[in-house]
Amino acid sequence: MTIGYDQSKFVNESISEIRFALTVSMILVILIIYYFLSSKTATIIPAVTIPISIIGTFFIIYIFGYSLNVLTFLALVLAIGLIVDDSIVVMENIKRRIENGEDNYTASINGAKQITFVVIATTLVLVSVFLPLSFMGGKTGRLFIEFGVVLSFAVIISSFVALTLTPMMCSKILEKNQKYEQRELFSKFKRFYESSLLASQNNTKIVYSVTIIFIIISFLLFKFIPKELAPSEDRGIFIVSVNGPEGSSLDYTNGMVKKVEDILSDYVDKGEIKTVFAIVAPGFSGEPGNVNSAFIFASLMPWEDRSRHQKDIVREIFPKLISMPGAMIFTINPPSLGQSPFKSPVRLVISGTDYDQVGEWGETIKNISQDIGLRNARIDYKVDKPRLNLKVDRDAASNLGVSADDIATSLDAYMAQGK
Repeated sequence: MTIGYDQSKFVNESISEIRFALTVSMILVILIIYYFLSSKTATIIPAVTIPISIIGTFFIIYIFGYSLNVLTFLALVLAIGLIVDDSIVVMENIKRRIENGEDNYTASINGAKQITFVVIATTLVLVSVFLPLSFMGGKTGRLFIEFGVVLSFAVIISSFVALTLTPMMCSKILEKNQKYEQRELFSKFKRFYESSLLASQNNTKIVYSVTIIFIIISFLLFKFIPKELAPSEDRGIFIVSVNGPEGSSLDYTNGMVKKVEDILSDYVDKGEIKTVFAIVAPGFSGEPGNVNSAFIFASLMPWEDRSRHQKDIVREIFPKLISMPGAMIFTINPPSLGQSPFKSPVRLVISGTDYDQVGEWGETIKNISQDIGLRNARIDYKVDKPRLNLKVDRDAASNLGVSADDIATSLDAYMAQGK
């Protein structure tokens, strides 16, 4: 027995990648802090706040019943750069008071009190930005509820740590007469910033004009940049949809599936596709499927064992499939974030009282969609679908002990054979 497709591999790989990114981001943040502070003891203080805040956030994840998934890990990665800000601000203020002559204990108490309101205000601003993501409606809200909650609580916990643990560590670790080395690059940047600040203060009209121009450019870019819920990604599998003519038999559909499998077998020989399996007449939610349709699942080789991205492989296969006569065949890249791969990203519903008119409008919109760059446009309503009206003799069926479900099941199996 061969496993056709194991989705857990992609999930595990995604979580491992984000876990690696989380570790690397923590290390980079600590190195950057050390570079600019130029002090090992001063670097220890904000560096300690990172794992403590992360551990506290794990507790929140447990309390709310969330799991460590792609979105919660992503929230933690984004939080890394935010949770050290408050600790650095508090530590710098305490260090300044120590350099002005106060002892460590007094400077820690007064320094933390002096900017408590600033830290709380900054935290509330960040929470007001991220937490509303959890209250969004629809599919987007369901996706990002954990993201918004985790990121918001990570910031809240980091602020609490900055106002409690950071002053305590400053009172024990910071040295009064410690000399901080000035990096040459930092000194150049400081001089550039001072000159730029002075120039902007003396030319306020130019600053306002440049700001307005950037705002206008931002709105224009937002208008023309393509928009989608989630970007495409290499999930290690793609799907081929096969739709034969209306009224075609199960044997006909199996024949079309065999032709598609012959094309995909070339990529199996190349070592890019691992397994291919098909589902003919697929049914969803317990409903029987149409015998003229099928889905073919092509599971790719592991990411490290192939040189091409999934979209490059699909882009090469698509022209070979779309040109096959006798059926409408196209490829589907499974979308991200748990969306159904069997539903089109863009759907338009046409309603009316005249079936013929609805069919004409459907064909018109289908042609227009192809002209504006959309592909795989199809109409669910089939005008040419063969129909056979049958009238059941209920009295005779009742006398024979045959139920309506038995009749429907028998007819479905009989018609599927194309008889």
